[in-house]
This record gives sequence, C-alpha cells and structure tokens, in this order.
Amino acid sequence: MKKNLRKLSALVLALVLSISLALPAAAADISAQAAVAKAYQAFGVKENEVRLLEVRKDRDDGRVVYEIEFAKDYDVKYSCEVLASSGVVVDREKDVSRNIFDKIELFFEVLFSQLFPRN
Repeated sequence: MKKNLRKLSALVLALVLSISLALPAAAADISAQAAVAKAYQAFGVKENEVRLLEVRKDRDDGRVVYEIEFAKDYDVKYSCEVLASSGVVVDREKDVSRNIFDKIELFFEVLFSQLFPRN
C-alpha cells in the first residue's frame, strides 16, 4: 500500500511539474513611467504641457492597472487607466473646467500634488 502511494505521489508530482513548465511565464508589468507615456499619447498631449497629479497602481475588475491623473492649465483634468500587463488604455476621461470654481478646485489639486506627492 505504501509503495503504491509513493508511486502515485511521484506520478502526480511529475505531472504537476510538467504542466507548470509548459505554461508560458507571465510577462513583467510595464513601468509607471511607460504607463504615463501611454496616457499622454492617448490624449495627444506632451509631458511639458501638463502637470502630473497622481500615478497609482491598483486592481480594477481583477486586472492590475495604473490610474493616472494630470492637468493642463487649470482648465482640463485628464484621468486614465492603463493595463499594467500590456500598456493598453482601458478607460480615459477628460474633464473641462466650466466655471471659476472648477478652476480653483483644480488649482488646489495641482498645488497639493506638488507639495505632497503620493508617488
């Protein structure tokens, strides 16, 4: 009985190892810097035209994404989600300030992101 159990254990171990070696290794995630570049490209802006507010790596719907926010001239706030695994932009939003209160809010958001960076 013990002999059969050892043979079975060895067979199961060999099977598990052969399956795990046959599976492709997961590719490394892209860097935060590469994700930001993808976000800028998605909106057609250049790095020197905007102020980066936040870059955060997070999980969304079971996928690892970079959540990126940046602003332009206190008039426009951009939000973007980029898949960490491939660099594909999966969600993006452009919020245009419609009044002075929106501009003031964005001004302070930019100011605080510069004074207290979270990255």
